Amino acid sequence: MILLLPFGSQVYGMTNPKSDKDYLAICIDEDKPENIDTGYGSSEVEIWSYSEFLDKLEAHDLKALEVYFENRAIFLSGFNTHFTLSKSKLRRAVSAVVSNAHVKAKKKLIDGEVYTGLKSYWHCIRILTMFNVLADKGIFKPSSFIEELDYIYVDIMERQGDEPSGIFQYLENDYKVLLKSLHHTFKLRCPLDDKP
Repeated sequence: MILLLPFGSQVYGMTNPKSDKDYLAICIDEDKPENIDTGYGSSEVEIWSYSEFLDKLEAHDLKALEVYFENRAIFLSGFNTHFTLSKSKLRRAVSAVVSNAHVKAKKKLIDGEVYTGLKSYWHCIRILTMFNVLADKGIFKPSSFIEELDYIYVDIMERQGDEPSGIFQYLENDYKVLLKSLHHTFKLRCPLDDKP
């Protein structure tokens, strides 16, 4: 059995003509195939064995967490897959990804790769917004943030026509306070001394 589950911008509702259709294929009881035809035209499929998925979930890999909580009912009822939140693991995973995305955003914008740079900056806000909820409530559903994040996504992506050299400063002027606030709240909710 293979679970073929969408992730990324399809789930967040933030697609545009440049967006990929990303799927995660989780092979429950068979060896991983080399590739999978989704039947959905142009799409990208990442393939994990079920044991790989469980390992990534235990490590608090953000993609694994998003796929699990978006499809939690399937994993609980069909496979009895439970997840135990470790706030210290979540803190390390989220902080690493957000830090890398922020650095990538600045570099890509400086290099003139505006679309990629803007998406990376938006992902910093998206990740901190979503995982603050997981840290606070112990549960979240990525697709439920569409309305909350849409206006930020639209505002950030509208910068594509601007002079690349000034875009990062524009973003920092408008969103640095929000990012710092989200990160501060996240760190309060996820102390590093938490034990799983």
